[in-house]
Amino acid sequence: MLEQPFILAQTRIQSEVLSVTRRFRGPVDCLRSSWRLGGLSSLYRGFVPGMLSAAIGPIIALRAYTTVFRDLAHLNPKLFDKEGELPWMYETAVMMCAQGSTTWVITPLELLARRRHIQALPPPPPLISMAESLPPSSVVHHAISKPSSPGAWSMARTIWQQEGFRGLYRGHNATMLRQGLGIPLAFAISNPVERMLKAQEFSLDPPQSKRKLLPWEDAIVGATYGLTYACIATPFDCVKTLTQTEGAIHSTSQPSLHRTFRHTFAEVYKARGVRGLYTGFSMAAPRMTVVMALDWVLAGLVDRAGIYD
Repeated sequence: MLEQPFILAQTRIQSEVLSVTRRFRGPVDCLRSSWRLGGLSSLYRGFVPGMLSAAIGPIIALRAYTTVFRDLAHLNPKLFDKEGELPWMYETAVMMCAQGSTTWVITPLELLARRRHIQALPPPPPLISMAESLPPSSVVHHAISKPSSPGAWSMARTIWQQEGFRGLYRGHNATMLRQGLGIPLAFAISNPVERMLKAQEFSLDPPQSKRKLLPWEDAIVGATYGLTYACIATPFDCVKTLTQTEGAIHSTSQPSLHRTFRHTFAEVYKARGVRGLYTGFSMAAPRMTVVMALDWVLAGLVDRAGIYD
């Protein structure tokens, strides 16, 4: 709930990274303009598909992770240490497989959410690569036309009718890279922080026991995970936003580009450099750091209460 306005603003800023001029001066201006455009309802456009993606994705990942973990324990128990844990390399590989399985569900949902995010806005200026080839009349028409506002499921039917299966999976490669690399690598970096904190004597537990982290320690681990994930995921999210929204923000007089991940990545890098790929990072990093810190604290409190037992 709290993340949604910031995710919407990030999508809107990333969707114009290849535009000749920028509609928004920054994240705060984007949030302010979105509020003026339609109030609270404007800030929560795309909430339903976004919420479904955020809720279903972790469930699928956890189920897949548990299945692969159990199968490995059955096939090769020697991989596990005395505490029943895998070495971090195997742990990362298992997590990559689990996260990869979620992309087949979350890609269409995130596509619908992103298109809803940019739906109420007037079309952006022409793209850098197309500005010189467009006649002045088409640019004027592009600036004053207003998009229709179908709901998410009506939008899904339209995409299916016009583009089929491929249309619903625009940006799937970026999702695979974000989930398959971002989440496992973020865990791989935050796990040593967790082990280091567990080795310290900040609690009253016996030194030899496998103690649980204190809330402030959980917050440090969660913040480390969130910041690492934002650093890895932002370029993939930027490319994904451009790929998934290009059909919605271009006028019908412009050709459909159907960019691949590699083409879009190269185009953004050529036009804006590394800074262009990290468009929206100033919103993603604080959001992920705070949210993941809170998630880790809550999970730790539940664990210490014995609810998982």
